[in-house]
Amino acid sequence: MERRESTREELNAVVQISLNDRNFKCNLINLSEIGALLKIDAKKENDVSDEDLGEEAKFIIRQSPSAAREYTGEIIRLFYRDDEEYIALRFWEKYKELD
Repeated sequence: MERRESTREELNAVVQISLNDRNFKCNLINLSEIGALLKIDAKKENDVSDEDLGEEAKFIIRQSPSAAREYTGEIIRLFYRDDEEYIALRFWEKYKELD
């Protein structure tokens, strides 16, 4: 499925990203079956850099009343808009349901 054809759900939810040995808060802007757009919390020192492109990142989201879901994706894009940092993730596998 192409990115432009995927249905995106606008969420604007705070999630914690795990990237290698770092954890930091992000604002989950939107989510689809194939990826997600996240805004990095500017207050965090361990920002994402170009060196993290291609790395695997994980986050968990709970949308009531469904179970929590763990998403794992590859960082495919890093960009800046109005002095804010964003990352785009590409999911290669479906999310994992958590208890």
